Amino acid sequence: MLPLKTEADYERATDLLNNLLDIVRDDSNHPLYSLLSVVGDLIEAYEIDHDPFE
Repeated sequence: MLPLKTEADYERATDLLNNLLDIVRDDSNHPLYSLLSVVGDLIEAYEIDHDPFE
C-alpha cells in the first residue's frame, strides 16, 4: 500500500478500514488483521499531515 496523498485516497482507505473491521472484528489471529493495522497506520499518518486545526 502507498501513502495516502489525496482526500479521495483517505476516503477509500477509511471505507476499507471499516469493511475490514466488520470482517476481522477483534480477532488478532484473523488473516486480514495485519492489513487492518497497515491501513490504520496510513490513515493516522494522513490525519497527522492534514490536521484541520493547523
